[in-house]
Amino acid sequence: MTDNQTVRIHGHLHKITRKLFVITMLLIGLIILVSLCTILILGNLAGISVA
Repeated sequence: MTDNQTVRIHGHLHKITRKLFVITMLLIGLIILVSLCTILILGNLAGISVA
């Protein structure tokens, strides 16, 4: 393989890893949001049922 090919492959891998990183961060953010909403809703339901 020539240097040009290796550079191109490295660039491609870098793009892929960056996409995966962004997707992972978005998924983690979504999970945190959903769990927070669930806690709030359950807290409200518990508060209503206690009252």
